[in-house]
Formats: sequence, structure tokens, C-alpha cells
Amino acid sequence: MQNSKKVESQSDDHEALFDQGYGFSNDGKYEEALACYNEAIKLEPDYYAAWLNRGNVCYKLGRYEDSIMSYDQALEIRPICEHALNNRRFVCKEKSDELLNSFDECTALYTDDDPESWYIQALVYEAFGQFYEVVMHCDDALSVKSDYSRAWYERANALYELKRYEEAVDSYNKTVEFNPKNNEARYRCSNTLCLLKKYDEALASYDETLAFDPENIDAINNKGLVLKELGRKEEALDCYGKVLELKPDHHYAWHNRVADLSAMGRQEEALASYDKATECDPNCETTWYNRAIVLELSERNEEAIASYDKALELTPNDNQTRYKKALALEKTGQYEAAIDIYDYLIEIRPNYYLTWFQKGIALEKSGEYEAAIASYDKALELRPDLHDAWQKRGDVLSALGREEEAIASHKKATEGIITVAPDYIIIDGKKIQT
Repeated sequence: MQNSKKVESQSDDHEALFDQGYGFSNDGKYEEALACYNEAIKLEPDYYAAWLNRGNVCYKLGRYEDSIMSYDQALEIRPICEHALNNRRFVCKEKSDELLNSFDECTALYTDDDPESWYIQALVYEAFGQFYEVVMHCDDALSVKSDYSRAWYERANALYELKRYEEAVDSYNKTVEFNPKNNEARYRCSNTLCLLKKYDEALASYDETLAFDPENIDAINNKGLVLKELGRKEEALDCYGKVLELKPDHHYAWHNRVADLSAMGRQEEALASYDKATECDPNCETTWYNRAIVLELSERNEEAIASYDKALELTPNDNQTRYKKALALEKTGQYEAAIDIYDYLIEIRPNYYLTWFQKGIALEKSGEYEAAIASYDKALELRPDLHDAWQKRGDVLSALGREEEAIASHKKATEGIITVAPDYIIIDGKKIQT
């Protein structure tokens, strides 16, 4: 799932801009985060938390001088800000050793009853990926001010990073309870519920997110994924269509739409969507690979081979794609070309039983029966319980008139428990069976 928010969102609330910047920063979108912090500072020039986070973001962008300036500005506003000095010292170390003494300028510390001080410390730890400490300091802030929404939000994000998803959901809900304007918290809560496979709750949460921001394309897209999990495929397609109305080149929406169309047997529509997806991003190997799978399902094998070739141009070392191309070559009667690929794959991975099995099929179809038996034998040496190999081996033996051996092989086939794996489509890094 993606965590993002529109940069174009306008707000006259410096805290909302701060929260938006924080969300972008968490997603690694540092330029967008910087823009939000700049806008927050325009509205509230003495907003030292924004200056502090601006320093952190500038550091991530490699803008060390700007980072130091931001920490200096935070220190002008709040001279006892130990953490601005600590961060300043860290950045200075990246720039030059002569500035390492900046941390020593700080002698005063925050008081324990100041929730904002604990929150600022949490931000510092978050910047350096120390999420256990983030939770601890947010807890300290909340022990002083239980309705401190920003601390709840920071705590939720840290818990998410720690994969403590149930607790993260609770903290996101607390964030929204005390600050209903924080729609990013709703969105992140929705995504976390998906990870917990609580799809009904996730759907309700996405609906709440979209009530506040109807054009949040990532929320719409993810809502579609949830609807699919709930078996509501037509509604899922409607969601992807809405995303593509708002952003015609949205890569994930095209993929998700095609996966659903293909699973529903609507191959022509799926292909049309893949064609559009390749227009939007012609350099995505996964798109070309998945397009080839759908073309095979439509028995357009020559086009499938061309699509596999395009995928291999982009990722020449992808042997799964090469294997699938060989299968398509077999379907078009190009057995020698398929065998050449299997030989190449066997050289790379000699102990993979399926390659030996498929080579046997290609050899059998090309009339090379003895070589086919040898290939099936190798597959069975590696995987003795491969049902399909025993069956095919028996068929070839029967064709050669070796009936006793054929009967024995076919008998073995009835004892087998393993068959050849089905085809699949890859969507967002996941295998989708076709």
C-alpha cells in the first residue's frame, strides 16, 4: 500500500501542513515534505518544530548548509532545544570536523512536564530510525498531555515501522479522535488494517478518508484492493476506473484493473488495459510479462512471445520470463527454440526439475522420444513424486512400443502427488494465479 498525499492540498493551518510534511517525509518524499514545512513556516515563522523537521529533511536531501541554517533558526526560537543542536552537530560532522563543538553550546534541557519537549525528542529519534525510542518519548509526552494528537500520530507511525500493527491502529484512531483534520492518519490506519486482513474495517476507514479527501487516488486504489478481497470485483473495477480518471498514468491502478479483468475472464478488456499501461510506462518489465500471460490465455501466442521479448530487453537476467517464453514457443510449434532456452536454463540451474520436465515435453513433441525419456528421467531423479512426469514418460514409452515399461510408468503416475505449478501473473510483487 502507498502512503501519500497531494502536494497541491491548500491549507491555512500550519499544523495541518506540518502533519502533511511529516507524512511525505515518512514516505521518503523529501522535496514534497520540504515544500510543506516551508508553507507552515510562512504561516507561523516561529514554528520551531517545523524548522527542526525542515533541518532533518534538508539533511536527507544532502542540503547540509540549509539543514544547519534550519537548526540554527530553531535554536533562535528556542535556545534550550538540545535536539536541534544535536542534529546540527550530526550534520556538521558530515560537512566538516571544525563544527563538531556545536553540541557543547547546549547546557539547558527541557523540563519533564513539557509534552512538546518529549515530542521534539521523538522527532529526533524518528529522523534516525530509532523507533523504540520514538514510542517511549511519545508515551512520555502523552503521560503529560493525553490529548496531544501529534504525539499519538508519531507514536502510530513508529509502531507501524516496528510492525506492531494492532497498537498502530489504536494510535491512529487516537490521532483522529483528538485531531479530526489529520486525514493522513485515517489513510495510514486503513492501510494498517489491510495488513491485519481486517478488510471490512479497512473499507470503512478508506470511506472515511475519502469523505474528507474524495480525490485521494491512493486511497481509492487501495479501496479497490480491499473490495477485491471481499469478492466485490465490479466495485473494485469502479475504484480503479476512478483513479485512472484522476490520474491516467497511475501504474498500480492499471495493474490492479488488469488482474481483476483477467481473473474474471475478460481477457480482451484486460489486454486493452495492458496496452494502455505500456503506453504510460513502457519500461516496466512486469507490465510486459503480465501482458504476455494474458495474450497466452487468449491463445495469441506469437504476440505473447513478442511481449516476453520486450520484458527480457528490460530485464535480461529474468529467467522466469525466459522460461515462460519457452512455453509459448512450444505452443507455436517452435520446439527447437524452446529446447535451446531450456538448455540455457539447465546450465544455470541444473537441479530444477520443472525445466527438465518441460524440455522432455518439447523433445517429445519434436519426435525425439529417447531424449524425451532421458529428460523425464532427470526430472524424476530430482522429484520422484512428480505425477505429470511419470504420465508423460509412460506416454512416450507406449509410443515406442515398450508397453511393459509404459504400464509401470503410468502406474507410478497414479501414485504421484505433485503436479506442475500453474501459471501466474505478478501484481505489485505478488503472484496471482491465472
